[in-house]
Amino acid sequence: MPSKKAQLPESEAEWLSTGKFHIESVAINGKKIRYALTEGLKGGRLVTMIGGIPREIERRVKLPLINKLYGHLALVLQASGVSSLLYNQPATGGSSGDWHKETLSSRTKTLAELVDYFGKQFHFSDYVLIGSSSGAYMAINAIEQIEGQGHKISKLLLLSPAAYPKEVETVPYGKKFTELLREPWNVANSPIFLKLKKFLGGDTSLLLCFFEHDDPPIPLYIQEYYRNFIWRFEEEGVNVVVMTIPDVAHNFRRIQRKRGNAIDDDSIRATTKRFSEFLK
Repeated sequence: MPSKKAQLPESEAEWLSTGKFHIESVAINGKKIRYALTEGLKGGRLVTMIGGIPREIERRVKLPLINKLYGHLALVLQASGVSSLLYNQPATGGSSGDWHKETLSSRTKTLAELVDYFGKQFHFSDYVLIGSSSGAYMAINAIEQIEGQGHKISKLLLLSPAAYPKEVETVPYGKKFTELLREPWNVANSPIFLKLKKFLGGDTSLLLCFFEHDDPPIPLYIQEYYRNFIWRFEEEGVNVVVMTIPDVAHNFRRIQRKRGNAIDDDSIRATTKRFSEFLK
């Protein structure tokens, strides 16, 4: 009988016990941004992992610096010489900032300047962005800023990406933000798709994936628009991959369970394998 796989680390202390993560804070845009860095080959590739932003006060205050997917993926990538950067968004977890002033736009700027900071510190030759949920939106949004700083983004991995109308990018999360999202709007008009089209016009690669049960929080019409948008590039010979993560809901939560809302470690392991193959 095969041995049972050990549970993936959950707490920061457990991840630190691996001896692979360097955790510190850095000043970006006048804010203290807490980060975790795994160091691969000098001058090699940097993979920056961008998380979403929970709106509930308790969740955003306690938001871990290292989640299971990003932590496990970072260690797998480090084994092949790739560096990874994980961080708490401004005003979440261990990062400072004013929640009532932070917007998608300001967080995108923080992301771009964070990548620039580490790019200059370690002289990486190649850059990859991995974003989930609203973090995926920020990843696409930040490409032009990052490349304007002289860093080339070669691969983009979008996990359960959100799409928003232009109007919400400068509105802090709250009542007005929610009201704008509830107003009728055409997903095709989201500025994110023009930026994604520009990215795919070069020598680049994209992996787009959604969970089998991803509505909520990502409405099905947004999922379908993303899929159809990307498939057009596949027909043109662009290196794009579209996939579904089976048997789990958003953020790897197990489905069809009588109790609890547990994270499925086996799904994370399988997804990490697929992601690392794409990133080779």
